Amino acid sequence: MNQPAVLEELDATTPNTLPTLVVTCLTENIGFLVVSLAYQSLLVCLCTIIGAMSFKYPANFNEAKCIALCSMTIMVIWIAFIITFFATGSAKELQNIALSLAVVMSGYAVLLSMFGPKMYIILVRPAQNTSSRSHHMSMEPDRNTILWQQIKGHV
Repeated sequence: MNQPAVLEELDATTPNTLPTLVVTCLTENIGFLVVSLAYQSLLVCLCTIIGAMSFKYPANFNEAKCIALCSMTIMVIWIAFIITFFATGSAKELQNIALSLAVVMSGYAVLLSMFGPKMYIILVRPAQNTSSRSHHMSMEPDRNTILWQQIKGHV
């Protein structure tokens, strides 16, 4: 990888502005970027698939729905970013803005989908915020518990 190089220097001839340097890393090998993005895309796709499969689980697995919602939202954001990135062509300023928005929106998607339901219960419905989990779990064991006990030889 080459040393970072100064792409251009913007002068501060207009009042109330500071001189700004735009620094970029010039590299001919984009293999590292492709491998990194492919690995992260694979992880997001796997999380989305596993999260979508876990929608059918009982109420004891209520975190799986939040994870599925989070990963699906992130996939939509990054697909929109890729389309926007290649549609802007050589407009580096627009590509930087699109990248910044994608990163910020991904962060907010994670925060809202993971902590939004919890904050809703805490702030809007405090009566449901109990340490008792009796309303989530029935007295009869579910099918997975019965199968697990049979495998371990407890039945």
